Amino acid sequence: MPNKGDDYFYHKIQMFFDKTTLKNRLKSMEFIYLRLNAILDKLEIDLKDRTVFEFGSGWFPTMPYFFKYKFKARKVEAFDVNQHFKRKTVLEFNTIFSKKDNCNIEDGAKNKYGLPNYIEYFPNFDLVLQDIPIADIVFSRFVLFHMKEIDVIGFCDKIINQYNKGTYVIHFISPSDLVQHNDNTISQQEFLKYSKLEW
Repeated sequence: MPNKGDDYFYHKIQMFFDKTTLKNRLKSMEFIYLRLNAILDKLEIDLKDRTVFEFGSGWFPTMPYFFKYKFKARKVEAFDVNQHFKRKTVLEFNTIFSKKDNCNIEDGAKNKYGLPNYIEYFPNFDLVLQDIPIADIVFSRFVLFHMKEIDVIGFCDKIINQYNKGTYVIHFISPSDLVQHNDNTISQQEFLKYSKLEW
């Protein structure tokens, strides 16, 4: 299918079939937070009062909340090629996160998505075609392998050319075959048996 149609139906199918609760989503994301925290500690990087550019934010603002409420970042700008965040879901997520992490989350009544102050969401954003924001931290979580190789290279060039020395760039990647996540009869590296042309 053409890319636009393909993305639309993929998005709708995920929305319909994924019945994971917000509490479970938050719990599963704690692994990423803890892993990132260990990396930052080892490298002696403090995110307090820094600005964060997260791309590929996904369905919920989990990492932006960790950045703001755990790492004490000053501002988080979350970008995604799709529009996943829904106001009703975010407001529910605010309640769950604030109870679990014992923090006071403003209700976000004044903004479209129900996000707290200093967390902004920019959906329908193509970081290959559009200018990227300047920030202290660039972060992505399992996003790069969804992009074309040429677009990853172009994005890295943008970072090198536009960001100041001292900017931290952190990408979590998964070197596994996504098909294998739902089919344990194949190897996590199943994709390696194909040539580049076949793939």
